[in-house]
Amino acid sequence: MSANKNFRGSLFGYKKSDVDQYVDSLLNEVNKKIKAKEDEVTALNDNLTQVRNKYDELLLLKQKSEVDKGQLADVLMIAKQQAREIIDEASRQAVIDKKVMDDMLEVEREKIVDMKITINALKENVSAVLHKLTSNIDDLAGSIEKQEAESRNV
Repeated sequence: MSANKNFRGSLFGYKKSDVDQYVDSLLNEVNKKIKAKEDEVTALNDNLTQVRNKYDELLLLKQKSEVDKGQLADVLMIAKQQAREIIDEASRQAVIDKKVMDDMLEVEREKIVDMKITINALKENVSAVLHKLTSNIDDLAGSIEKQEAESRNV
């Protein structure tokens, strides 16, 4: 827009066609600027809408992740508790199993001691029987020798 517009003179002031033309050109310039500003405002509004939508999406995502985080924390707490319970139960069962195994071991040790006593008694019996057999064999051998000696003398 030009600030220093010179109009041609006419009777009773300036020439009306020059003023009208100038006003029309000013109006066109202003309309163009208004249109450009409206386009700029529309673009900014669209951009703002996109930013707000993205913000809303991110906010929802954040809220969902916080809920998920809380749920995950709850699940982890439950899992920890269950793990503790399983470990405690396994420890209790291990103590019971150890007691049972110790009792079984003691019974087996007693059986082994009884078997050793039985084996020693059997050894003594076998030794006594062998000693008796050896003695009988010696007596029999002596008796046979005596008979042979008597039969030679006859």
